Amino acid sequence: MVEVAVDYENNADAWWDAARLAVRAGNRPPQWHIFKPLFEYDDSVSCLSEEANDFVEWARQFPGYDDGPEYAKHPFVMREG
Repeated sequence: MVEVAVDYENNADAWWDAARLAVRAGNRPPQWHIFKPLFEYDDSVSCLSEEANDFVEWARQFPGYDDGPEYAKHPFVMREG
């Protein structure tokens, strides 16, 4: 299992804005039911590593994904466990 958590040390407003617009337009990440809480009310979700990898692939398409500082490069972190 993997925990995907919002990284509050990353100022990823551009990414979150673009990702939320995409979600509203119907471009949702694979396994949307797992990741929906990240966009609404939760700071983290747990999923299988394959699902987390699919989410990352989806997330990379939006501006701001790699723009964070070295210590918080992406809008979220993934923790094995």
